[in-house]
Amino acid sequence: MKKSYDLALVCGRRPELIARTLESFHQNVFPHFSFANVLVNIDPFCGDAADGVEVRDIVESYFPEAIFFEPESASFGAAVKRLWKNSKSDILLHLEDDWVAIEEINSKQIEQYLINNVTSLSLMAKEKNWTKKSLFHTSVKKIKIFGIPVWRKRVSIFSTSPCFLSGKFARKCAELMNPELDPEKQFYQGTNQPLQNYVQNFKNRFLQGEKSPSILEDIGRRWREKRSIRKVTSNGVSKWTS
Repeated sequence: MKKSYDLALVCGRRPELIARTLESFHQNVFPHFSFANVLVNIDPFCGDAADGVEVRDIVESYFPEAIFFEPESASFGAAVKRLWKNSKSDILLHLEDDWVAIEEINSKQIEQYLINNVTSLSLMAKEKNWTKKSLFHTSVKKIKIFGIPVWRKRVSIFSTSPCFLSGKFARKCAELMNPELDPEKQFYQGTNQPLQNYVQNFKNRFLQGEKSPSILEDIGRRWREKRSIRKVTSNGVSKWTS
């Protein structure tokens, strides 16, 4: 049976970045998929209202039927929860406005790996510092008793960088997400134990390129560095500061 796909797009008011992102995905990814729903969140982050309008216009030039959410205050956690919750299809492509696709991706690649308890495929980028030791994104957690490490346990790590997700899995995660917390870190840092417990039943696999391991290039990092913008996380809450 043919799988249905949705696209979730998280944006700030950064038209120069979303233009590059969508152009690259238009060349390498979108032609291989048919999206039943395109869900777009534009947060009032960075630019002004005119920049927000420009971002919307750019997205609509690719997806005229896109559904937009434009909240009054910026919250990455709330944006991810909102988009994932409103998805409806079998598979969800989660995308942000500052990544460039450098290799083609097709549905056959996705569907051969996104099976059984593999509910997420993280698109490989050099920023992940992948060691090639495992095809799955994991971390070693120290189990302590009275503050003393007793043994180590390997746990699954899930990410909100660009990825393909089981739609059912994404919607359950959205149900459990705390919109006030960093959406990625609450998967594994102990700040949202119900969500962390749920995702440990599943796996996140890396999807590599054929020409090189990386499929994506992070263009947001250099953009932020030029403007001296950095992310600060405290008690599970992440904020951008300059």
